[in-house]
Amino acid sequence: MHPAAIVLLLQLTRGEHFTELISSSDRVSWVLPKVKLDRARANGIVIDEDQVSVADVSASVTSIDNGVATLDSRSSVNSLDVPRRLRSKHTISDTSTVDARNTPQRPRLSPEEAATADLPVGAVTVGSAWTTDESVLTTLGSGTLVIHHTVTSNAGGRVTVQIHGAGKIVGVEYDLPHLLPGAMVLDGTAVFDRNSGTFVTEHYEMHNSLLKPDGTEHIGFDEHESMSITTTIDR
Repeated sequence: MHPAAIVLLLQLTRGEHFTELISSSDRVSWVLPKVKLDRARANGIVIDEDQVSVADVSASVTSIDNGVATLDSRSSVNSLDVPRRLRSKHTISDTSTVDARNTPQRPRLSPEEAATADLPVGAVTVGSAWTTDESVLTTLGSGTLVIHHTVTSNAGGRVTVQIHGAGKIVGVEYDLPHLLPGAMVLDGTAVFDRNSGTFVTEHYEMHNSLLKPDGTEHIGFDEHESMSITTTIDR
């Protein structure tokens, strides 16, 4: 193995505790010809849904069976509905599973989860690249995201991975078949810490769209989401 190479495997131990801080901004815009858009706005219809949220997640590894760890988590989520100026707070309890290669444990992932799924089997170094195909569910529907990863740095015990994904939205979860197929794009970086054995910082910009021509203009929906994740493990 090259002296600068590293195997990107998640290191999980029974009983360990970790926290995540997830901040996101999700804007979904209704796209219409200008005349229809102006009429909708005049009638008080919200054209640009904009949700800002911060989630404080606390999780523990409760068991490990055949290399698959079970995590119990509790999230405290503070949200702001920007156009309506409404604030809310709620908690979510969840049980999930994960293995060392972050192999998907359920049929569909969120795009940000898919970004670091199916970690490579072999060691990587600066310049290493790999591609994964992940089934994802976005705000506008489901599809397959083809994700390209490239290691851009390996210094100070941390490995930075540049991530770019693209795919088509083909699922009809939101009953919008006349707008399919749509498009989804993800760009970002994830930093893997060799000492803690996990990704400690991630940032993603996501763009999803369901758009069809309407004369010289378009109709549909256009989403831009920005997300940052910071993870800390207590051992």
